[in-house]
Amino acid sequence: NGPGQAAGAAAAPRVTRGQSSRGARHTRSVYTDAAGRDALEYWQLHGAGHAWSGGSASGSYTDPSGADASAEMLRFFLAHPRAAG
Repeated sequence: NGPGQAAGAAAAPRVTRGQSSRGARHTRSVYTDAAGRDALEYWQLHGAGHAWSGGSASGSYTDPSGADASAEMLRFFLAHPRAAG
């Protein structure tokens, strides 16, 4: 599998482009598993430095102008709970 490709992925990713409320641009690629379920997301933050995207301006190593990485991670993991067992 190539970079960012889920094991057993059968199709090209769904790609969306957007920007945060403060204008920082991003590209989001969603890869599916062999059953067609979303399995992996890859976010490219255009023009971002080495900082936590969407962090507080009062924090260190944060970029408040970017997409809210914490909220996006939470959204993804809540939508994809780990299987019991």
